[in-house]
Amino acid sequence: MGISHMPVYWLPIVIALWLPISFIITYVLSVTAGHVYPWLPSISATGALPPESCWFGLFVNIATFLLLFAGYIRYAQVREFSLCRPDLGPSSWTNLLATVVGFISGVGLFLVANWQITNNIRVHYFGAQCCFYCANIYFVFQTVFSFWMAPEMNSLFIFVLRAILSLLMLALNIGCNVCDYMATKLFTGNDIKDMLDWEPSQAGWGWHLAYAIMEWTLMLVLALTVLTYYPDFRKIRLEEPTLKMKRLWENQNF
Repeated sequence: MGISHMPVYWLPIVIALWLPISFIITYVLSVTAGHVYPWLPSISATGALPPESCWFGLFVNIATFLLLFAGYIRYAQVREFSLCRPDLGPSSWTNLLATVVGFISGVGLFLVANWQITNNIRVHYFGAQCCFYCANIYFVFQTVFSFWMAPEMNSLFIFVLRAILSLLMLALNIGCNVCDYMATKLFTGNDIKDMLDWEPSQAGWGWHLAYAIMEWTLMLVLALTVLTYYPDFRKIRLEEPTLKMKRLWENQNF
């Protein structure tokens, strides 16, 4: 099958596998190097120091590209559905707004990848907040779209599943912020590197552990939510873009 009719249902599967596998690899590298306390450090801590920070940046940048690509495909799918069913589908501006929010989430993930907590913690955490909260808002939009687009594009079961995952994502986002705030408030270390090696004997470790558990769960929920778009993307074929070459030896206008 040529690229002119390439299926894209593989994209949600690749993203859903890429995210956890990437962070598991950086976790193993960081623990092997002795840079973090082995019992469930935060995701950011597993990519804070070289050499794992190099792999962390590479993996997350690739994930950002894949997510933005999937976001564009979803935008085009919703747009085409709305043109075919204007009485049911989302309006063009609602679809555009949801896509912009999704792209802001992707920019946040890009900041997380390239500004590690040991380099610029404020940019890193700002990117993380943009990533997770904007992703949450984006999937709320997409959940509503799923209700409008059933049963042509997806089943009502998929709508209910996305609604549950979006609510769970919101609860985990809030839980992460609360636990991280409490852990940081009780932390008695001197710098960021002390935070990477946070041990049970230190103050605030319980809050830190709760934060790490919620953060890893949040990442898995995000990956699972992306995976729910597998049946939607099975109804899409990617067509090769039209390329027009300018003849340099002629004064030809496009």
